[in-house]
Amino acid sequence: MAVGIIGASRGVGRLLFESLKENNIEVTGVSRDKRDVISSERSRYVEMDASHSLKLKKALDSHETIIHCSHPVILSEFLSSGPEIKRLIAIGSTRLFSMFEDQKARDLRSMAEKIWRSKINATLIHPTLTYGASGSNNVERIVKFCSLSPFIPFPKGGNTLIQPVSASDLLQGLLTCLKDDETIGRTIVAAGGRSLNYKTFIEACASSAGKKTKVIFFPSPPMKILAGFTRLIPGIPSIDPSELERLFENKDFSSSEFGKLLGREPLTFPETPKSSKLNLPKQS
Repeated sequence: MAVGIIGASRGVGRLLFESLKENNIEVTGVSRDKRDVISSERSRYVEMDASHSLKLKKALDSHETIIHCSHPVILSEFLSSGPEIKRLIAIGSTRLFSMFEDQKARDLRSMAEKIWRSKINATLIHPTLTYGASGSNNVERIVKFCSLSPFIPFPKGGNTLIQPVSASDLLQGLLTCLKDDETIGRTIVAAGGRSLNYKTFIEACASSAGKKTKVIFFPSPPMKILAGFTRLIPGIPSIDPSELERLFENKDFSSSEFGKLLGREPLTFPETPKSSKLNLPKQS
């Protein structure tokens, strides 16, 4: 089994590359920036812009199994190039289910349609906000805000719900899909064990970074004005209008299907695994 990973330099793609490499499974990672990824005898890395679908097809030509951990448009264009792959596992996002549709949601929908039209043996996993992996910038952005101010303004007082998923759980889910043919043809939502409100989530992020930050209620109209200024001030993470709208909706999901995939209850933020041992596919 030779595995190709699109988007292997950061986040869960990086964790997956390292796990397969450490267990002597043949793997090729692809991304624009290799960062500090180290190859080995059975692992290699191709530093390239994966949006060049024909070059990507050539780089992964000998790989029957592809795991996609990058932008949905990249996979849609790659599938349009007609790659000869037998097994595909793709990471999407629960943004697909938001009532506030934006371009990424449309790209996710287009990617899903391409996958199922391709007739490839595929599994599609939609994670909630992921934490616990380097390069998963959702938590990193919040910590950045917390470092700039002891107060974080938030609509509805931060009482809307969120259900972060551990990167280690998401990784284990991907590895299970690699060895379990019963996951073929399925769309799985990867959610944490329990939901929590944004106020608790943000203050927990701040605490983990050694910051004392409080979430305070802020009315929606001035909140939108403040969000607009984030694109103009250097050093402040920008917030686009669609992101602000999604703060007003609950993002809690059933974790039962993902729990069945893991064989246990998913971790609940800010839990991290007690052991780094993972259930890896057998080498063939």
